[in-house]
Amino acid sequence: MSGRGVVMVLVVLGVISGWGTWRWISARNAAIERVGVYQSRFTLTEDHGEDLGEVQGASSPTVFYRVTLKDAPLGQKLSMHCDWIDPRGQVAQRRNYETLTITSESWKTHCKAEFGPASKPGIWAVEMYVLKRQISRSSIRLLQGDKR
Repeated sequence: MSGRGVVMVLVVLGVISGWGTWRWISARNAAIERVGVYQSRFTLTEDHGEDLGEVQGASSPTVFYRVTLKDAPLGQKLSMHCDWIDPRGQVAQRRNYETLTITSESWKTHCKAEFGPASKPGIWAVEMYVLKRQISRSSIRLLQGDKR
């Protein structure tokens, strides 16, 4: 084969490889765009199936935001993060993580925040993201002092 023939073969292989990569990335992005939330709730470390509406900050709780994803992409890991937003609207805590390899279209995940006596009382929001796309937002009230 001449030098020109080798170049043509390499060009064709490059085009086919580029097209295959583009198709794979497009399919992955489409699968991630379908991810939604089936259910979300707040619990403490011990999960008893509850959905807390408020917690005592003085007891320094670790609060879990437990989310069940729907249409999770099978065989993939998702890069996710949660922003915990204080009552003034400032991101107070950010949790970045990657899921395990997803084995079910309905996939449970969570993120947590640690509160303490210095945490601002009031309504806190948590936003969950897949890559940079927000898929959920919920809120919980943080109380300080005695609950009466």
